[in-house]
Amino acid sequence: MRRTRFALERFTPGSFAPGLDGAGRPEPQEYVNVYAGGLFSTPGEIARLAMMFLNDGQLEGRRLLRLRLLPRWAGTRPKACR
Repeated sequence: MRRTRFALERFTPGSFAPGLDGAGRPEPQEYVNVYAGGLFSTPGEIARLAMMFLNDGQLEGRRLLRLRLLPRWAGTRPKACR
């Protein structure tokens, strides 16, 4: 995941797609991703992460997550999603 990151400082203009408010105006970076805890990513990288979970911690034939950790990650959900 080369493009996924937390916003530790302001991104350079054009390096991320801004969210839009109800009137279609770009929102400041600080408000774009509050529901993901500030994590910015691309759809392709999120899809790769999902594929790793669907394949029991493996991606493209490589083990990236130990099997014993999968139940712990799968069972952890925000209270709003329970």
